[in-house]
Amino acid sequence: MRVHLDDVQTTADPSSGPTAKISARGIGRSFGTGPGAVHALGPLDLDIGEGEFVSLVGPSGCGKSTFVRLVAGLLPPTFGEMTVRIEGDPPAPIATVFQGFGIFPWKTVLGNVKFALAAAGVERRDANERAMRWLARLGLADFADAYPETLSGGMRQRVAIARALATEPQILLMDEPFAAIDAQMREMLQEELLTISQTERRTVVFVTHSLEEALVLADRVVVMTARPGTLLSETRVPFGRPRDTRVREGPEFGRLRVDLWTHLRDEVQAQMAGQRGGTAQATL
Repeated sequence: MRVHLDDVQTTADPSSGPTAKISARGIGRSFGTGPGAVHALGPLDLDIGEGEFVSLVGPSGCGKSTFVRLVAGLLPPTFGEMTVRIEGDPPAPIATVFQGFGIFPWKTVLGNVKFALAAAGVERRDANERAMRWLARLGLADFADAYPETLSGGMRQRVAIARALATEPQILLMDEPFAAIDAQMREMLQEELLTISQTERRTVVFVTHSLEEALVLADRVVVMTARPGTLLSETRVPFGRPRDTRVREGPEFGRLRVDLWTHLRDEVQAQMAGQRGGTAQATL
């Protein structure tokens, strides 16, 4: 789909390039009008390839979440153009997973996943089988009839991931999905996501504040500047696939993390200076 500043319309665009699944050209977004307007993002140019796992890192408020919402079509851009190439006619070309779980407390675990499938147009006779298959893959089959309030935070996040993946999207957007989870469960979920992403090979955009998490999971790490977020640097992660979380134990991993932090440090300091100076800071 392509969104233009002039008419803010969405149309299919199979000609956006042979490998780019997501392409941003001068994309930007502001919130509000007049003197109080907040320029959150851009201009940003970024291409994400078919089947590529890209992690976005940057200071708080630099527009990472805003970029995800632009890709998802949840926000229109203020300027620039976003092109998302969708092949065929799938029922759910894009799925999102956010930090706050977003699952319905009045539905069971199975009901939450089946609701997403129904919304995606999956026939009822297929929805139960597919939902149970994904719950089993994420270790939740024994909790299919449980309600979210009885689950731990990590289990609820696994429900949200199962719900997104059950729709078999071409693009998976994940906005700090592990941020509110304890360290041990976070590593377990990283391992599960690695396994799933390497077998499914879906296009993934993953927002995180953790440089270690970005390097463990991604094919490429994109570092953004302080607000308004633009492209600061890109790092191609050299670890082959399949991989597991043990890559963090090697010296190359440590060197890459230092390199990323070197790029990011000045931007974090700039953001902190803006806060000390009284600049409004939103979660964008």
